[in-house]
Amino acid sequence: TGTFSSMKYLEIIKPVIIKISKVRKIKFLIICNSFYKIKDVNCEFVNWTKKNEINDLSKIDIGVYPLPLEDEWVVGKSGLKTLQYMAMGIASVSSEVGNIKNIVENMQDGVLVRTLDDWYNKLLLLIDNKDIRIAIGNRAKLKIKNNFSIEAINNKYLNIFNNL
Repeated sequence: TGTFSSMKYLEIIKPVIIKISKVRKIKFLIICNSFYKIKDVNCEFVNWTKKNEINDLSKIDIGVYPLPLEDEWVVGKSGLKTLQYMAMGIASVSSEVGNIKNIVENMQDGVLVRTLDDWYNKLLLLIDNKDIRIAIGNRAKLKIKNNFSIEAINNKYLNIFNNL
């Protein structure tokens, strides 16, 4: 899921998705405001709309958030994609960079990767193990509720103001 400006990040894992599609039957769902397809991979393109975003995201079994590890712009990104996946209880695989490292506890409420081999191995692990996907997704959703939801943030701010 993303915009035309972030499609370049899918290129990072394109070889991995192609490789996985040769050994597993997958459908790679792309939700974007600009068409994208990977040749020789079963891709489904969905045009992003605010109205359908939640419904479209609910079709995903595993969310991916590939980012380059050595990029100053990326270090400042908030990790919104991973947070969205987590809030919906979707297991995610994300590049271990920037703020993502502060959000995801690896193999607990998400998966962090650094290399193309990591991407391949961790995606296959999640593809092949529904129970692991569900457990990671459930822990992710609970983490968002307890730490990032409106209620959780509200209580943190109230505690700060009450202790002034």
